[in-house]
Amino acid sequence: MSREALESAIEWRCSLDSGEVTLDDRKAFFRWLAASPENAEAFAHAEAFWAGLGDLRVENAVNKTSEETAETEQRAPPLQTTQAPKRRSVWLASAATILIVVSLVLAVLSQGGMFSSSPDAPSGAFKKYETRTGEIQSLSLADGSRVILGAASVIRVREDVERREVIVLVGDVFFDVARDEEHPFTVDAGDAEISVLGTAFEIRRSVQAVNVAVSEGVVAVAAKSSAATRYAPRSARILLAAGEGVAARNGELGKVRPVDRSLVGSWQDQRLVYNDATLARIIADANRYDARNISLQGEAIKQLTITATFDFSDIDQVLATLAEVFPLEVEHIGAAQILISPKN
Repeated sequence: MSREALESAIEWRCSLDSGEVTLDDRKAFFRWLAASPENAEAFAHAEAFWAGLGDLRVENAVNKTSEETAETEQRAPPLQTTQAPKRRSVWLASAATILIVVSLVLAVLSQGGMFSSSPDAPSGAFKKYETRTGEIQSLSLADGSRVILGAASVIRVREDVERREVIVLVGDVFFDVARDEEHPFTVDAGDAEISVLGTAFEIRRSVQAVNVAVSEGVVAVAAKSSAATRYAPRSARILLAAGEGVAARNGELGKVRPVDRSLVGSWQDQRLVYNDATLARIIADANRYDARNISLQGEAIKQLTITATFDFSDIDQVLATLAEVFPLEVEHIGAAQILISPKN
């Protein structure tokens, strides 16, 4: 991941949280997010850092910067301008806040060695693999394990049979792990860490949550705090058997739920399964499988939830189904954009 991509991701994250984002801004954001897996990876890191800020919210930084800017303007000689001083102060505050957050995140991640000189350069002993929009890729690892990446997904793999480790940065990944009792296979997926000896399971990581589902064997899942990047105590670790799944959000594990084993990894055939998923998550996935820019207008519809299985080989039919279930309008803007909004 390049420094430039992360800078852009942080700026977008700050802007989206400012409350001053227009519809055109949101369209531009989705175009940027879908442009490359590196952008998606960078935004996932920005989201994780943002969630870990705790009480140090950007709103507080904006208020503080606004007060400092206002004090400075009171001391400075009056300027002859037709622009309202208050609006100028808010703009300066937002710009200053973005600069502060960008500098802070870059400093933290630079110390952690997150940056590579080029998008394809490995980080330490790990090698990066990524897929583009609509692409499915199968990998064979040195230990005999098989990994399948869904569309617009990014992982890092430690190329060492003595230490079997994978980092899932974003997207859908299916693992068919070769059994080796002396060398556990571990996966770091942000809010969750998964450990197995030999089994088959999937991980679906988005900015909202990490979902784990098992089709064969047993998987150990541990909650992992995004804020402190520390693993949860062993009491928070659970064992998932075949036909079970769990979601991790903000460093906490949800309830174990039953899953259809035959549907684990079904996204390999472009069938995506959702359990009480938000419309925002479904559309984010749609943007990973379709080259067009699909966006949602309005915060309320983003939080609508549905349990369903969709065939993503026909995105237009998926959107048509959603418009039948919910009061939505689907508008095609040219050949490259689709806008979904509440029905009037």
